[in-house]
Amino acid sequence: DDRCYNTKYSHCKYPNQKVSICMHPASRFGAYHVHDFFEINYVYTGKCLNFIDGKTITMEQGSLVLMNAGTFHTVYSFNDSIIYNILLRKSWFTETLCHYSLPESPAGKFISASKKPSYFKYLFYSSVPSDIKETLEELFANKESNPLLIESITLKLFVQFLELEKGRLSEIRGSA
Repeated sequence: DDRCYNTKYSHCKYPNQKVSICMHPASRFGAYHVHDFFEINYVYTGKCLNFIDGKTITMEQGSLVLMNAGTFHTVYSFNDSIIYNILLRKSWFTETLCHYSLPESPAGKFISASKKPSYFKYLFYSSVPSDIKETLEELFANKESNPLLIESITLKLFVQFLELEKGRLSEIRGSA
């Protein structure tokens, strides 16, 4: 199927970084694809449709989805929407997060399962708490900064996700 393809991390502005941040183009419907890195889509303003493994998720301002590497997806963002993509090299994600003792929260389960063949495809938050929004703002403000700063802010973001109460604001979708 020519509508499905694999994209590599090298398409990023800074392909050697472990964490890269870019904006998704507005009013563009990309090809259904898969890639070898984890991806976070955050709706800063406006809304988008995220098509993940055959399911359609309507995302509005303040919503966020974390997708596992190897998850087929595409995004359509509406006019005047600002959608940030946070791209996480798989090696950074697993080396940084997977060897800790993780809580029984949706984020903890997602991270733990990400290193196994049968893993959760994505983690969706219809809205995020104010402390996570503040960390996202800090991350976007520093997107052109030192890679170590970007990695540190991203790690802070995941610590905040791990602290969310079990089941709060989220749903986990498993592989079919």
